[in-house]
Amino acid sequence: MKLPPHTPPAGDPPEVESDALIPEGPRRTLVYGLGYVLFALGMVGLALPVMPTAPFLVGAAACWARTSPGVYRWLLSHRLLGPPVREWRAHRSLTLRTKLAFIALVSVSTGGSIFFFAREGWPYVAALSLWLLLVILTLRLPTRPIRPSEVPS
Repeated sequence: MKLPPHTPPAGDPPEVESDALIPEGPRRTLVYGLGYVLFALGMVGLALPVMPTAPFLVGAAACWARTSPGVYRWLLSHRLLGPPVREWRAHRSLTLRTKLAFIALVSVSTGGSIFFFAREGWPYVAALSLWLLLVILTLRLPTRPIRPSEVPS
C-alpha cells in the first residue's frame, strides 16, 4: 500500500504556553505517563476495528500539551496521527457521520461481548452500562456539519 505524500499541517503546531505546563513533580510525571498509555491504546485502535483511535490520541495530546511540548508538537505534526487531533483542536466537535459510526461500532462490539461472554449477571449489567455511558457521552459532544470536502465521492 502506497502512502500519500506528506503534507505538512496548515501552519506550525501551536506553542504551549509556559504557564499551562504542570510544574515538575509527581503529578506531571503521572499525566505524562498517562499520555503514553492513551497513545498506546490509540495504536491498538489502529489494529483493532472495534476500538477507536482518535479519542485516545486526543487524550494523549491533552496530557502532553501540559507536560511535554516537544512530544505534543510531534503528535500534532505527524502526517498520519496528527489530522484527527488537529481536527478536534480546530472544531471541538464531531460530524454526525463520525458520531453514528462510533455508536454503531460500540454497539456491535458490546453486542458481541454480551453474546459471547456476558449473558447474565454483573458482566451483562457492566457491559450495558458502559455502552450506555459511551453513547450518552458521544451524543452530548457538539455536532458540526460536514464540509463539502469531507463528503465521499
